Amino acid sequence: GFTLNSAEMFFDNKSGRGKLTSPFGWEPSCKLLDGQDTKEYSVKFVSQDNSCYTNNRDSLVVKFLLKDQSVANADLKPFNVFTPNGDGLNDYFTLGAIPGDNCKRQFQKFEVYNRWGKTIFLTIDRNFKWDGGDYASGDYFYAIHYSDEVKKGILTLIK
Repeated sequence: GFTLNSAEMFFDNKSGRGKLTSPFGWEPSCKLLDGQDTKEYSVKFVSQDNSCYTNNRDSLVVKFLLKDQSVANADLKPFNVFTPNGDGLNDYFTLGAIPGDNCKRQFQKFEVYNRWGKTIFLTIDRNFKWDGGDYASGDYFYAIHYSDEVKKGILTLIK
């Protein structure tokens, strides 16, 4: 029910004399899951020997099970206070270990807002470290943007 190209598969069809090998490759993307967690693909490989008077034919069906990567679905609860005073303790605000991406959820960006809603820090790097810049001590708001959701919270900067 699919073509190799539409399923992002490639196979080098070969013919000739003697031993032949044909590489097969597949680099699947999320779109092949069609929004599902798993999807099965069956590929039928056919070998035909025309060197004899009888056409010898053999086939093999290979089933591939494409699965979305499992990601821990625990709520991310970053620390909410940091003290960038140069003592080596809590000098940066980070999110810690953000669960990896999968087809349904990808990390997009992290933003910090002041109390008037102005963005004062923005990054697309999930492993960022924010030192608070030149901003005063106080409460700030943050938003973690995923492809399917935005998580919001408050963080306190103490200088």
